[in-house]
Amino acid sequence: RVRSQGLDAPHFAPVNVLEQVYGHEVVHPGDVVHLNLGGVTSVHYMRKQLQQRYTVLGIPRQITQYAELELAVGLQGWTIAALVRSLSLDNILALLTAVLLEQQLVVFSPNLAVCSAVILSLVPLIRPYSWQCLMMPVTPTSMLAFLDAPVPFLLGVQYKTPDVTARCSHLVRVNVYKDCVKNATSLPTLPGIKKLSTALQPLHTRLRLSSQLASQRPIHVISEHEEVLALSFLQEVQAHVGNLAG
Repeated sequence: RVRSQGLDAPHFAPVNVLEQVYGHEVVHPGDVVHLNLGGVTSVHYMRKQLQQRYTVLGIPRQITQYAELELAVGLQGWTIAALVRSLSLDNILALLTAVLLEQQLVVFSPNLAVCSAVILSLVPLIRPYSWQCLMMPVTPTSMLAFLDAPVPFLLGVQYKTPDVTARCSHLVRVNVYKDCVKNATSLPTLPGIKKLSTALQPLHTRLRLSSQLASQRPIHVISEHEEVLALSFLQEVQAHVGNLAG
């Protein structure tokens, strides 16, 4: 959990946060860190304690699994709420299918917060799997060449320029602003997708109705009611994805 003050100060620079974080000692689960960013702002962060054992020694894969779980837990809730607000249920399921099949995907949105949230929501959504390929929630102009990469990727792009459009014609494209997914209709259908859709539809509808004031607050801030609905939505998807793994 992060609590911050004064982030809209005129002299605030994101690099100040990075310098403080990178210079701080490792924060263990359950510990709280207080960062005073040059008197401009302060950040108070508590690292969540998970049920899984935390270790920095041992088999590398065990350490990686803890990091993947911690990331998914940190992103669940608010990113799922943002995803549901942004896309229809059919388009969410099309996006989920494309990710599970390790397609090349690009997400477009002029709002970088929304663009990032939609991509980051896929981290908890596909658990117990984890995305092992390139993921860049915000792709700077200098790195748009990644759109030509011959590997699966998840890229967030703010503007669809003529150059970007030409590079993306064959990719699975998610236009958040228009609530549209293209080049996904030819993908195989996930087993049990109709049953999953039936289970998710009421949660999707209720979450959208409860999020009508979302545009008036930061994207990561949601109500307790929204969090309950988002976690219920997430649990339904995770259970279905887990069953696919046998």
